[in-house]
Order: sequence, then structure tokens, then C-alpha cells
Amino acid sequence: MLNKLLFSCGLFLCVSSFTITEPHAGSDLYDKAKDFIKAEDFASAESLIVKIDDFDEKNRLIKRLCKAYIKKGLLNRAEPHIENLSEEEDRLSLIKKIVTAYGDKGDLDSAKSFAGKLKDKELRNKTRGAVAGLYLKKGDLSSAASIAEKLEKGEIKTKVYAAIAGIYIEKGDLKSAEIIVSKIEEGETRSQLVALLGTLKANGK
Repeated sequence: MLNKLLFSCGLFLCVSSFTITEPHAGSDLYDKAKDFIKAEDFASAESLIVKIDDFDEKNRLIKRLCKAYIKKGLLNRAEPHIENLSEEEDRLSLIKKIVTAYGDKGDLDSAKSFAGKLKDKELRNKTRGAVAGLYLKKGDLSSAASIAEKLEKGEIKTKVYAAIAGIYIEKGDLKSAEIIVSKIEEGETRSQLVALLGTLKANGK
């Protein structure tokens, strides 16, 4: 049940990995910046990227640069570039990579900080939901609930709270589950959990 709940919480970042389509003939600046990235001379690459006027070329280079930073574990260097990408799918794909990398490192505080720095409201909300999923996987229900409080009303907030309540139910802590369920907005999910709690209490669970 736990895996099912965690999967449900992660739906908002289930996007396919992006690919970088190369132009038929890149500009000199594009080619030089790409070479700098390949050579891991990131400072030189960034200094050239800001000089490129072609929107598509700049977008491709930013994706390439961010992937290189993430691969090297330089997550904080990739973070500022995320919202400069034009396509939402690209932004979500990189966000997923960054959040996953922080999770693999066990650095959930940095993942939470990263989510809070995103300016786009929708991106910030989706990323916070994903970070809440990391705390759930770790078993830190208190931190997950704290993040849930900051989420916008809607599907993500409901799923995170439902996952937390579900874990409390599995643990037999019905009192804590009830507190969490009370925070879920009215709807089918809340009704189902209320009914389940009622049944469990009636059966003396």
C-alpha cells in the first residue's frame, strides 16, 4: 500500500526524459559553448550562452548545461537555469532529476529549499509535492505534512495528505490519521478515508 501511495504522490513529475535536438548548422558561439560544456569548462560556457541571441540555440545549450551540472552533482549550479527553459516538459524533467539527486544524497533540506526558490507558482507546487514524496519515503511524516500545508489547494495537496493518512493507518495510528484527513478538502478522497477510519474504529482496530 505504501508503494502505491508514494507512486500516487509522484504522478505530477512523471514526465518523459527530454532529448536535445541539434540544429543542422549551429552558430560559432553555439558550437564553442557546446564544446566548453563537453570539456566541463562551465564558466566559459555560461559566458557564451548569455551572448547568444537565437532562442532555440540558447534553450538547447541551457538544457545541455543543466544536464552536465546534474551529472557532476553540481545541483545548485543547475537550479538557477531551470526557469529559463521555454518548455514545461523540459523544466519538469530537469526538476525531477534535481529532486531525485537530492533524494539519493539524502539531502532533503536542499530539495525543499530548491522547491521554495522556484518563482513559477505551478512549478513550485509540483516540486514541493515531489519533495513531500521523498520525506514520505524516508518515513518523516511530520516534514511531509509541513510541506503539504504550503501546497496549493488541489490534487497534489490531496494526494500528499492522503498518502500521509494512509501510512498512519498502516501503522495503526488512527488518531494521527484523523487529524491529517481533517485537512483534506471535501471530496471523494476525504469521504473514502473518513469511511475507512470509521470502519476501523468500529472494528476496534
